[in-house]
Amino acid sequence: LAVGAYHFFRKSRDGKRQAQNLLDATRGIALDMPLVVDVEDWSNDNGEDSATVRRRLAEMISTLESQGKQVMIYTNGDGHKKHYLAGGYSRLPLWLCAFKEPSEIEATPHDFQQYSHWGTVPGIKGDVDLTIFNGTREQWETWLKEHKPDK
Repeated sequence: LAVGAYHFFRKSRDGKRQAQNLLDATRGIALDMPLVVDVEDWSNDNGEDSATVRRRLAEMISTLESQGKQVMIYTNGDGHKKHYLAGGYSRLPLWLCAFKEPSEIEATPHDFQQYSHWGTVPGIKGDVDLTIFNGTREQWETWLKEHKPDK
């Protein structure tokens, strides 16, 4: 089981402070995957202009990277256009939330696809998000080696 850490990016909050919060929360924890920053509009602060959001996100990502951390972006289709592409983050791994068949999103390069909010996992009560890696088992093993959380 590969272990990672996830942070819901708040558009109205300082990017450097959010990065520090994530660094503090993961200090001393052995992770196998990059730090994940969830960038989306749903259930997020309203009223922030795109330039401010992009600046705060850039501050968060650059702060994490300055500490030697690998970063991955989690977002949906709208966030992919508004934040991932517009922010120039195509160099970062992408975890795309898209409740579609994989063939329907193959034109959008991504590393992971969340395809459901309503999965079940033995030993866990309630609904579980389901995600799949976009590749083979061998590609998964290579991906993990290439995307270690600490550079």
